[in-house]
Amino acid sequence: MTTPASTWPYVLFGYGVLATIVPWTVGGFVEGEFGIGPSFLLGVFFALPLWVSARWLETTPYHLISLGCWALVALWIVHLLVSVVARLRKKSFKAADEP
Repeated sequence: MTTPASTWPYVLFGYGVLATIVPWTVGGFVEGEFGIGPSFLLGVFFALPLWVSARWLETTPYHLISLGCWALVALWIVHLLVSVVARLRKKSFKAADEP
């Protein structure tokens, strides 16, 4: 006889998905969204707990949720890289405009 699956991991994963998607769907893309500071805040408050959850759930029956958490952590890494590139481009354009 198998033990019924708990629902808390699915609730945790749902929170992670909403925390990742809601900022982009509520207000759309804004110029300040891809700043390095906001990206690090997203990392601390959302990507770090998802990374811990992914590692924790890897060896449990909830392996599928672990894969979803890894995917969301990868999305945060992409967000961070876009933020860094946007910052570098902004600095290079500002330097080119100065006499």
